[in-house]
Amino acid sequence: MKKLTRRYETLESLNLFSSLGDMSKSGDLQDPQQVEEFLARVKEGLSKAIASASTLHGRRVQEMFQALVASLGKVRLIKVEDQGEGYYHGDDIQPPDYRIILDDGRNFLAEVKNWYFKDPANDFKVRRKDLEALKRYSALVGGELKLAIYWARMNVWTLIDPRFLNNRGSYETISFGDAAQQSEMLTMGDVMVGTEPPLVLKVIADQSKPRSVAEDGIAPMTVGDVRLYCAGREITDEVEKNLAFYFMFYGGWEYDNWVELDGNQVDAIVHEFKPIESVPGENVALLGFLSSMFSSYYNSITLTLPDHKVKRLRAKFSPSWLGTLIPPDYKGKALPLWRLQVRPSAQG
Repeated sequence: MKKLTRRYETLESLNLFSSLGDMSKSGDLQDPQQVEEFLARVKEGLSKAIASASTLHGRRVQEMFQALVASLGKVRLIKVEDQGEGYYHGDDIQPPDYRIILDDGRNFLAEVKNWYFKDPANDFKVRRKDLEALKRYSALVGGELKLAIYWARMNVWTLIDPRFLNNRGSYETISFGDAAQQSEMLTMGDVMVGTEPPLVLKVIADQSKPRSVAEDGIAPMTVGDVRLYCAGREITDEVEKNLAFYFMFYGGWEYDNWVELDGNQVDAIVHEFKPIESVPGENVALLGFLSSMFSSYYNSITLTLPDHKVKRLRAKFSPSWLGTLIPPDYKGKALPLWRLQVRPSAQG
């Protein structure tokens, strides 16, 4: 995919200047005082936004969704819908966050919601009047409305039709289980990935250099080679190596490490990734959804740990990254790959 860009330093700043400038006493774009008033308003507004954790997390997740959809590489277009001014007749309307055009030409609008809760049993909820405003806008412009919900505690995305929400007073709600059952993330290329465990990264010592363990427990080691393995098979293909690294770092498997010794000399440092629970008789284990792995990557760049404060709103990435990472015609050699297409139950 290609990125559609705008001249933020000129046109976008001028748009914002003209909008805020309408509130100026002079109303003259050439008035130096108006420039000062504009900069003061921007500084005040930005300071308030940065001080609001909920605002930052909401905007960060919105940016993450756009990056995710572009990285999955199965849509023709994703563009911000909720921007700019306009006029309308009738009841209140609210533009959803994004317009998405799928490969098959279907057109829908997505409202992104960050749902963070302390109790996993808490249902997602949205105010009915807000949802109705989103629906009215979508109907007006001829697009289906979908809710893209990021269940932050579980690091899982669901994309659902609002018709599956339940009426609860002034809110519309849905449980995580029901949202997962009706999720349409597959339409954008999201699949659950699995391979044979374990995945191993072995850092091998250069045997021509000192590597003996001293009496104080300290051992020098010079890296001689780095090798990757899947279920004991060495991975040598570059595409498979990239996949293996990605699955290790951002998959949902358990991590362990140890040192291999030959007497008192270091042979290698072993990093092993394997499922938390193994199924007897099964040689394939699921790593998780591509969307969850991408979100883990995105979170590692945009959040601080362990407090999960927002340090950036956007992460640099290559559009269609996941689509490129896993070629459509991929056939594993040392790294077999299973892609589970999870369809919503409403589609049968």
